[in-house]
Amino acid sequence: MRRVRRSMKESKLYQNKNNKTWADILFLEHPEYFLPVLESLIEEAKLEVDGLTKIFKDFNILPGDKIFDYSCGIGRHMIELAKRDYMVFGNDPSDFYIKRARKSADKELGDKKDNAVFYKGFINELSKKVFSKNKFDFKAIIIMFNSLGFTEEEEDVRILRHLYEIANPGSILIIQSENRDWTVMNTPNHYISNFDKMLINEIWDFNPVTSIAHSNSKFYEKDSINDCIHLRLELDIYLRMYSLHELITLLSKSGWTFVKGYKDIKSLESVSTNSQFMITISKKE
Repeated sequence: MRRVRRSMKESKLYQNKNNKTWADILFLEHPEYFLPVLESLIEEAKLEVDGLTKIFKDFNILPGDKIFDYSCGIGRHMIELAKRDYMVFGNDPSDFYIKRARKSADKELGDKKDNAVFYKGFINELSKKVFSKNKFDFKAIIIMFNSLGFTEEEEDVRILRHLYEIANPGSILIIQSENRDWTVMNTPNHYISNFDKMLINEIWDFNPVTSIAHSNSKFYEKDSINDCIHLRLELDIYLRMYSLHELITLLSKSGWTFVKGYKDIKSLESVSTNSQFMITISKKE
């Protein structure tokens, strides 16, 4: 499954006749269809948190400090960070995913469950209703798993600015996203993801003029009784892919200062054109 994550907000682009984006449909109306993808990556999140904590240490961010996880989903990274004694706050627009995250936190964190605080809602709403009224001293903000590029570039700039506004001077922003340069060389591509109760079929193509990756994605539910599958959702997904220099430009427009880039959150090797993902570290001066 191509690593498409959640980050939804109103937009004039990629809307259907009911003025809904593909992200609204998948993550707000049918979040259960994407849940198997997130659950399959829980163990990988532990290794990714190893990399995050190494970066934190480089910037003198220690257990007990506050971290914000933008578009946290089912809390894969939040719960693992909370286990390591960081104070982690996160948001997600999906009520389904937030409830799942809270349930997992209650089960896994025990007496550390207060280390993870989940908020349902969009960052533009929460920055006004929650973070403007309370003093949050976030040492780091993380955006994991392709949570940008769901609509137009201007929307990504707005998201990054909201995050800049809730950050304190000296805070860092860590973004994990798929690398446009890798996408150019590895698309078109066909993915079939086979889970216990779901099968997802994706056929991706890439427009080099707009830098938009597009997939016609079909979500099938398995029927074990009749030994067949049923199509539950067919959806056109669009994802704006960024190269490293384009992402640095967006960060600069939002107020962030780019510091460093990696190819992988686990290895922390230098970013390159042949790496599928890229990790950017930026700072609020």
